[in-house]
Amino acid sequence: QSDALAYIIMAMFALSNGYLSTLAMMFGPGRVKGNAAVERAGIIMSFSLGVGLTLGVLFALVLEGWLGIA
Repeated sequence: QSDALAYIIMAMFALSNGYLSTLAMMFGPGRVKGNAAVERAGIIMSFSLGVGLTLGVLFALVLEGWLGIA
């Protein structure tokens, strides 16, 4: 009857994914050699994060809108 469990799960996802993706974005480009490679790694990582977020939103819209899952 309560939404508390959903809020707790979402908070855990937000903290873990937010923390881990932030660490990856901060330290990931520093793990490659060369100035051009660092820039390229940052661009690829940003693009991948954007695509992942977009696909997650679209998947949620499909579940909620077409299948009626809220």
